[in-house]
Amino acid sequence: MNRSKGNTCVQVDKTPDELDVPTAQVLKQIQSHSGEFNWRATRPRPEMAYYTSLLASACTKHSAWSLELANKILRYLAATRSHGILITVAGDWPA
Repeated sequence: MNRSKGNTCVQVDKTPDELDVPTAQVLKQIQSHSGEFNWRATRPRPEMAYYTSLLASACTKHSAWSLELANKILRYLAATRSHGILITVAGDWPA
């Protein structure tokens, strides 16, 4: 994702009506993304919590949709590298 310009938002499409059960390898990849996004959502990037929840709940039923969502989240992270919460030792806002 270093070369990608990225996206400044994540646009979520409606989940498909038909089931798309992933292979074990694809499921492992989606769950890996979901776990990494969950770590970020609970620490420096709380705005990702909703997308992470969608990804985790859809990964076993809609693999293609989930992979597309994971890629959208990655592009969003690439575009917003400087975003996050900064907590200082003193608890003061940075000047």
